[in-house]
Amino acid sequence: MSSTNASAGFANAELFRDLTPQELAPLERVAHKRHYDAGATILREGQGGIAFFVITSGKVSVTRSGSDGQPREIRTIGPGGAFGEMALFSDRPRAATITAVEPTDCLALHRLEFLDELRRHPDVALRLLNSLAIRLDEASALM
Repeated sequence: MSSTNASAGFANAELFRDLTPQELAPLERVAHKRHYDAGATILREGQGGIAFFVITSGKVSVTRSGSDGQPREIRTIGPGGAFGEMALFSDRPRAATITAVEPTDCLALHRLEFLDELRRHPDVALRLLNSLAIRLDEASALM
């Protein structure tokens, strides 16, 4: 995997926006390239989450089951967008289903590899906690 592609992907992800290229480098090294054909289900609502994804090309649809059990599209995500970040911190079930709308390439960062990197680089962990706290505060202000 070329680190240029990973760097661009992770640098664009909101979760990692405050990290420097040097802080992103260890995460880039453990990222996995994934390809999904149009129509492929990447994540399924209710399943356990083990990875965070950044889209490098293509587009996905995010759906969630409505009260009638039918899927409802919440949004679409294109290149530079990300999904599944909570899987890096918790093994709670996925809150939505992610389906490739067109051929889609992603970088996947698995939770155990992510946590290993944070143990080796606690300064990055502290910066991520600060970023998450800011996002939580911003989300709370919208409610």
